[in-house]
Amino acid sequence: IVIGAGLGGLTAGAILAKNGKKVLVLEMHNKVGGFATNFKRKDYIFDVSLHNFCPLKENITVDTVFKELDFYNKLSYISYNNFQRIVFQEHDITIEKPVENYIKKLIDLFPSEEKGINELFNIMIGLRKEFDEIESLSITIDKLEEVYPMLPLKFPLLVKYVDTTFGELLNKYINNEKLKGIIGSTWWLYGVPPDKIAAILYSVPSIAYYNYSGGFIQGTSQKLSDALASVIIENGGEIKLNYNTKKIIMEGNKAIGVITKESKNFYADIIIANLSAYETFIDLMEETDFNKRFRRKIKKLELSLSANQLYLGLNCDVRNLGITDHNITVFESYDMNKNYEWIINGEYDKTFYSLTNYSLFDKSLTKEGKSVIAVMSLDHINNWENLTQEEYKNKKEKVVNIIIEKLKKRFPDIDKYIEVKEFGTPITMKRYTRNPEGAIYGSSQINSQSGVNRLSYKTPFESLYLVGACIYPGAGYPSVISSGYKTAMEILKTFNKG
Repeated sequence: IVIGAGLGGLTAGAILAKNGKKVLVLEMHNKVGGFATNFKRKDYIFDVSLHNFCPLKENITVDTVFKELDFYNKLSYISYNNFQRIVFQEHDITIEKPVENYIKKLIDLFPSEEKGINELFNIMIGLRKEFDEIESLSITIDKLEEVYPMLPLKFPLLVKYVDTTFGELLNKYINNEKLKGIIGSTWWLYGVPPDKIAAILYSVPSIAYYNYSGGFIQGTSQKLSDALASVIIENGGEIKLNYNTKKIIMEGNKAIGVITKESKNFYADIIIANLSAYETFIDLMEETDFNKRFRRKIKKLELSLSANQLYLGLNCDVRNLGITDHNITVFESYDMNKNYEWIINGEYDKTFYSLTNYSLFDKSLTKEGKSVIAVMSLDHINNWENLTQEEYKNKKEKVVNIIIEKLKKRFPDIDKYIEVKEFGTPITMKRYTRNPEGAIYGSSQINSQSGVNRLSYKTPFESLYLVGACIYPGAGYPSVISSGYKTAMEILKTFNKG
């Protein structure tokens, strides 16, 4: 049984079903995908969350999944020409692949920082290389276990920087505060500012994006979710939508089934939870003497930030408004700690925004001559809780107007062409995903919760496994797909031993 049809759960279910296991997926929503879904308003199709999917063939686990499930023939991947454009008060930089181009651009802008820039990026590139080596080993779990005793010799950078924040790396090699802000500006993709985020977690995906830019699944991420669901069904599995799991049934220390809010009981040899750790172990399980200590650990986990996102359908070609990049991220300050504080405090007139121009690369999302864009920023649920229905509605309208005013500073006439607008808040994120606090990245990627310190797919309970953003390697499409694949491979290994 897989609880939750996010990408982690769907990937695990698809791999298990393809390998002959009987799979049942229970999903509370009326469609599969979790954050990897879409919705339609009038002539416009909006992707709920996907702004940039990893360069497929450069991510070892995602590439393996796509090959095994024949997705290279079933899905169309659109490669971006560049990673993104980042805009500050004094700098407007397009991060063009490969990473050497970005390094050269930074050195041209800050020639006195050349030595530090090269040393910093050499470390980041080295961390990426070592991570890829570990990933290639982890595809075959037995091989990775053989290497554990030799980690310091084979992966010296990963070991050296395991307790280092990216902010510490910046401070060691970079002197100019504006340059620190520029290099650390993509932290919002991972949900933690440079002074808090693990250096490894920041470096590994960033180098991949700098080198290969990434891309998009044509037709939105719903196509990917539906393709995974099709593999499950085609191989004899079943997906039940609108089934909300209420409790995991335990027999001693073993998970044996689930009870849904629809008063249905389902039983299985293996239970896979594609949920937050908090919901899995606190909400769905009774407290017992055995798991008191583990529950305390789960309750102490720091959750990631949530987000707000304004989806806009425009009855014009946005290129005529000057929106010619597939992604542009705008900051009011070079100080990323300030940017973080503004998010926490709900100072929406100052928070960064990241605009994705979907119509630039996917013409299938609306009619010719019209455009689909989304404007995203990070947010905290504290800014939205404890409001009456009327207060919540009024605040949404106020924040939407603030965002549109910020857009008008750069694209003056954009408001004249808005035909559709939908706004999602952290409350929206919580409602559709059940993630506590609407956290979009699971537990926060601080050092104490990142890498080897992150939760594993294995739990203290027999037959109960985890997938998704709350476990290693973390949040994001490639990471949760990786979690699903590795969990499925561990289960298959265990079954084969049996």
